Amino acid sequence: MMVLTFTFLHSNSAEEGNQSLNSYEEYARKPKGTIKTIKWQDGDLVDCVDIYKQPSMNHPLLKNHTIQLEPPLFPPNSLIQHNVSSSSFANMPENWQCPQGSVPIRRPFKDELVRVNLPPSRHGNRSKVNELLGTVHKYAVIKQESNGPRLMGVSAMINVWKPITEQTDFSLAQLWAYYSTGRGVPESVEAGWMVYPNRHDDHDPRLFIFFTNDGYRTGCYNAECPGFVQVSRRVCLGCRFNTYSTYNGEQFEIDVGITQNTWTKDWWIRINNVLVGYYPRALFPRLSQGGATCVEWGGEVSQPPPLTHPTWTQMGSGHFPEEGFKKAAYFRNMLYEEATSRVYKPNDTGVTKFTSHPGCYRLSPVFEEDPDPQSDSHFYYGGPGGGAPDCTIRY
Repeated sequence: MMVLTFTFLHSNSAEEGNQSLNSYEEYARKPKGTIKTIKWQDGDLVDCVDIYKQPSMNHPLLKNHTIQLEPPLFPPNSLIQHNVSSSSFANMPENWQCPQGSVPIRRPFKDELVRVNLPPSRHGNRSKVNELLGTVHKYAVIKQESNGPRLMGVSAMINVWKPITEQTDFSLAQLWAYYSTGRGVPESVEAGWMVYPNRHDDHDPRLFIFFTNDGYRTGCYNAECPGFVQVSRRVCLGCRFNTYSTYNGEQFEIDVGITQNTWTKDWWIRINNVLVGYYPRALFPRLSQGGATCVEWGGEVSQPPPLTHPTWTQMGSGHFPEEGFKKAAYFRNMLYEEATSRVYKPNDTGVTKFTSHPGCYRLSPVFEEDPDPQSDSHFYYGGPGGGAPDCTIRY
């Protein structure tokens, strides 16, 4: 029987005005509309911003947008209705939620704003090297393509780890819902956890969301630029997890869902039963017209140049899938939704499995009921990267 725990985000904090908050020189400027600021002991600064003044309201496509303060209706059998039960959630605990009428937005450090921020993926034809930047992206993913009707949602339980990550790399586990032209991916919505030292100046796993609507020429994490409309006052995007899975120890996980509403066509993000907010349909000329062509579950590692050796950055737990539960990273309770609002579990014969560097990172089959009947569809993924004897830089 799996023993599983949902992860919390750090909650030790002090409110603005306390002695610990007297100096903000290392942080970016306070966003407009801030009505309260919370500093967590791990160093993160969270601003509670007036919901109508959040960054998304500055997007030119959302000039006359009306915020959906209450989530819209979803069909009874929609993926969004498949809630999980847990006594703890990967969001701000109840006593740290922002006041009514405001939403939490993590304030970046100043040096975060001047670093080169690579987007979390480069789909296209899954070429391993980004031609412009020379960056290698290494994948271990499960893909479900539409079989007629477009896809309107994807979800899974993902256990959270703290993989060893080289300073200029990132390592992540996430869901994708995207539109593919066959030659590229112009539009994508993504959510999961990531370790990105060069971006956050730490090696901790953090909750993130991301979108692009121009084929990854540009893109945006969390609320760092206009786009995502947050409505929850309890979930802090970009904040770090204070608990994560350990090898042969307790497993901590998050429930992540990406779902398009049937009527509004907006793309909603769900974290542990909480509808955090949505990407308005106006952002996506293709995804808003009928849904996604593909959804994916999996891990990714990036390695920028110089490409003189395989990176030692781990994916998932840093162990290969063959080691199994409590040792390898996993996705479980995998679901996807078609435009008919019918929800399905992927199976090993109906998906496409892609491992770009199998000597470094690998995938297991998609299992149905092993090791726990409660887990439904699940798979293991990941690996040690350059710590594996067969891992090479070749692709």
